[in-house]
Amino acid sequence: MGKKLDQQGLENPALPTSPSSKPLAKDTLQALYPAEQEFYLSTSGLTEFYRNEYSYFLRYVLGLQEELRLRPDARSHGNFLHRIFERALQLPDEDSFDKRLEQAIQETSQEREFEAIYQESLEAQFTKEVLLDVARTTGHILRHNPAIETIKEEANFGGKEQAFIQLDNGRSVFCTR
Repeated sequence: MGKKLDQQGLENPALPTSPSSKPLAKDTLQALYPAEQEFYLSTSGLTEFYRNEYSYFLRYVLGLQEELRLRPDARSHGNFLHRIFERALQLPDEDSFDKRLEQAIQETSQEREFEAIYQESLEAQFTKEVLLDVARTTGHILRHNPAIETIKEEANFGGKEQAFIQLDNGRSVFCTR
């Protein structure tokens, strides 16, 4: 419609010619980011900002969330496996790795998010069983291969010890995971 109006030399003031933005009002900024509270950014939030500023605004400023997909996808599979191994490695070393892995599998499988996703259909249940086979096989390889050793587990970074950036007003921004 905009092109057709342009061709005819007409203008519709309701249709902007280009997107524009303006700074948030001070009272809005204070409501969203109170000066007396520390300000944290997550690495996923920063990644989202650089990937798509509008998506960042919807998610991190307005607090909107994506609709929960009950159909498992690559992201949910990766999160499921990651959570299993993260949990298995965090459990005390008192039990064998096999017991810790099985406990991690049970606990992760009972999380509401994964329970909903992997009980949605027979296909999803089958996919979960394949993923559990992958977890157990990977656990077996990790446990029985002397060439593989854990050098360091995923570590938290950021926090209050080190500010990510200092704002012009002197306020520190901390980075979380």
